[in-house]
Amino acid sequence: MKGQIKSLIKKKGYGFIQDEDGKDMFFHRSDLKGVSFYNLHKGDTVTFSVTASRKGSRAVDVCPADTSSSSSGRSSNGGGSFFARLKRLFFKS
Repeated sequence: MKGQIKSLIKKKGYGFIQDEDGKDMFFHRSDLKGVSFYNLHKGDTVTFSVTASRKGSRAVDVCPADTSSSSSGRSSNGGGSFFARLKRLFFKS
């Protein structure tokens, strides 16, 4: 499935994705693949799978969608937070 980050509660490590049908889906930072929780922003486009949990549906395997279709307006050449860009600059692997 595909959706957009609707809200993030960074202190607690979770957020909500609004899917293409307008339904809100919970996700936890442990459900992410290929992106740090702290590099996600409201409005980012993501893909995900849905699983049932004891509290309802939950998004899992959440990963950034193709950056060319991202609605966030950030470029794919080093986007993310200021500190993430600094880390990449000084700690190249």
